[in-house]
This record gives sequence, structure tokens and C-alpha cells, in this order.
Amino acid sequence: MAIEIVSTASILVSARENIVNTLPQPSFCTLPILSIRNQSPVLIAFVSRGEFISPEEGYCIWKPHLAAFYSIHTGYLEELSGIRKVGEIDKPIGKGISPIEKLDASYLEKQVKYCELNDKLIAALLLSAIEPELKVRVKEAFLKCCEVVLHPHFDGLLLR
Repeated sequence: MAIEIVSTASILVSARENIVNTLPQPSFCTLPILSIRNQSPVLIAFVSRGEFISPEEGYCIWKPHLAAFYSIHTGYLEELSGIRKVGEIDKPIGKGISPIEKLDASYLEKQVKYCELNDKLIAALLLSAIEPELKVRVKEAFLKCCEVVLHPHFDGLLLR
């Protein structure tokens, strides 16, 4: 039985090109993560503001303000939702991985490994054959590519 899925890397490219590049402020999106929504698997990419503030502070990021939900079967955006609370202060939450750092071969290697592992996890989920070790490996790979200040925001979303 062939399983039709769109790769995690393809969805990442789509989120960057179709959402991030249309925003008026400097922004970035996280790597898409597999989650269950309405009893169906989806990939979620979070969009956040990110920019150089000063030489001392470096590249800073804000708490994510948009969540993009993508179909794992078609790669299409199913929904774009605002996730910031009303009245929440818009300020940087900490240092992020700069766009220049994300072009480094070691970072790109981590990103590719995450995407490959996540695709394996999606296939295993669809076949109802998830091994606990695979979930652990995907989570570890994701956290290696994700800004440390964002880790708490994803803890409850990563498949357990």
C-alpha cells in the first residue's frame, strides 16, 4: 500500500515562501511539526518575528504569532490562525538562530535530518506502526534545529 504524503521539507518551503515572505515585518517560521488536530495528522509551522536589534543583543525573536496548519496529504495550507493573546506585550523573548547561521552546513544538515525523520514518523503514524524510539529521535532532532527560547512553546505539541 502506497502512502501519499508531502514531505516536511516541501511544507517548510511553502510556509517560508507563501507566509513569511508576505509579512511586513522581518519574520521566520519554525520547522513544521507533526501534531494531531481534529483526530487527523497535520504539520504545523509557527511564524514569529525575528530581527537584529543591536550588536549587543544580536538576532532576537518574538513569541510566535501565527500557526499555519498544513495537510500531510496535499501540502496545502488548511488554516492560518493568530495565536497571540489579546493585550500580550509585543517584545523579543530571546536570542534566535540568525538567517546567516541557518545557512551554515551544520545547521542545514540538522534540518535535513529532522525533515527525513519527521517524514518517517508521518508514514509510521499513517500505518499505525510508530516506534517510541522514532518519536524520541524526531523530538531530539527538532529541538536541535529550534531556538532554545521557543522550546517551551513546543513541548506539549510534539508527539509523545
